[in-house]
Amino acid sequence: MTRLLNGGLNRIFGNIAYEVERDFRIGEELKINLVSKALQSIILNFDRVAFIPMNYLLKPALYLVIWCLVFTIPEIMAQTILRPIENEPPELKWLISSAYEKDTTATAVILFDIGKNTTDLYSGVKFTHHRRIKIYKQSALEEWANVSIATAESRMTGFKCTIYNYENGKIKSTEIQKDAIYKQKLARGLKGNSVAIPNAVAGSIIDYSYTITTPYYTIFSWNFQYSIPVLWSEYEIFFPGSRGGVIAKINGLFNMNDISVNEKGARRKYILTDIPAFLPEPLMPSESYYRSSIQFQPGYSGKFEEEYTKDRLQKYGIVRDSLQLDAKVVANASLVLDSTNQLKGSLIIQQTGYNAKLSWKKIAEIGEDDFLKSELDKSNWHVTKQKVNDLVDSIRIKLEYEALIPNQVQVANNLLLINPFLGLKDETNPFKNKERLYPVDFYSRLERTVTTSLNIPDGYTIESIPESKIIELPKRSAIFSNNISVINGQIFITSRLKLNKIIFNVDEYDQLREFLDRTVSMKSQLIILKQK
Repeated sequence: MTRLLNGGLNRIFGNIAYEVERDFRIGEELKINLVSKALQSIILNFDRVAFIPMNYLLKPALYLVIWCLVFTIPEIMAQTILRPIENEPPELKWLISSAYEKDTTATAVILFDIGKNTTDLYSGVKFTHHRRIKIYKQSALEEWANVSIATAESRMTGFKCTIYNYENGKIKSTEIQKDAIYKQKLARGLKGNSVAIPNAVAGSIIDYSYTITTPYYTIFSWNFQYSIPVLWSEYEIFFPGSRGGVIAKINGLFNMNDISVNEKGARRKYILTDIPAFLPEPLMPSESYYRSSIQFQPGYSGKFEEEYTKDRLQKYGIVRDSLQLDAKVVANASLVLDSTNQLKGSLIIQQTGYNAKLSWKKIAEIGEDDFLKSELDKSNWHVTKQKVNDLVDSIRIKLEYEALIPNQVQVANNLLLINPFLGLKDETNPFKNKERLYPVDFYSRLERTVTTSLNIPDGYTIESIPESKIIELPKRSAIFSNNISVINGQIFITSRLKLNKIIFNVDEYDQLREFLDRTVSMKSQLIILKQK
């Protein structure tokens, strides 16, 4: 009976052997695929195993269990991203798709990105790269159909490129000739090769590969995340080792889906799947910390070590807030109403600390006139005079303007509605999105004070003025105050913003965003003057 049972099951599993070989995958995905195909085969051949002795009530129950598993496991498989088969043409579903369902805004998606860095102690390093990209929108072609490959002192060989299009119900492939490759100088004096890939349009799939060889004993860095989504990114390195050791710095918010190690740690494979597009956010720390990538640098332990940058970033805010990075901005505006009910007057802006250093640097780069225009940041102001006060101290700077300021006064019957808040540069809320992935880095602590004085014109009295108010965040990490007073026919408004920390973490973002929204709202209040 045992021989009959084994023989029957062997015949069943033998029918699916070629399918398993064709659909070979790695790790748990292989196990799921094997079990799924085996169960489906058992269902289809259930009558053949009818000779297996079992209770009549047990057999229907077993049949029901197997039937449920057949339908459940394919659902698990559908949610699992399988390793792509590099040497096969792209699947039809990608050629005919008009948008990436997980991110319909994506202009393109990298279907797979596979690299291999092989080191030989005698001949140097060989780096191979194979990438396949689905283009959804014409705007993606400028970046993804123009390939720049930095080679420095290395040599690029074996470039291959195929364009796949779906035309008239058929898959059409076009091989790109070698004459599409040309040499060029890249940024920072690097040498490289460029390829302008022709025949690619919205809807195309671009598939290219190349090899770089170098005599130097090194490990090429690898990016897992780009401005478009990536389905599968895989990087394999073979590095026999060095006397000092190697540190692999893994940047980004994601842990690797899989890190496989063999040959005593000399061969490692890093896999990351279903990677969203990297979208920079306003005032975030250096992108290099948060864009998923891996860089290699010499170590001192004699071992191969892996270090996740995101673990170190937990302390990043504490370290940054401990630095003596402070900036202070004081602005004083003296305004009057002219005969046409337009505001005019003088504005003096004084900067000290971190902001002043940046300003002097910018003046050296673009010149004094352009710098003054950029700091005012108001194209509708009619500036009649502007200058930088001649201060030799690099941590102080003084800007002076005289200007006519239109569109700040509205006339309604016998009322004048005046906006006394000049809206200097950087006084809007830069945080528009409700959600935030990365910390906010203000680069320095900040204290900004803007005092505006307005002469009440003859024949007018005050109908209403903005209210004095203070708002603050927990632990006084940020404070904003408005103070309004009337002295000798003049209205004085002093607005003060203090940021007492440099880094605001993601869990503080909602409060920070609401705080800045409230400060902007307070600056929308008007002075209303009534004609006597």
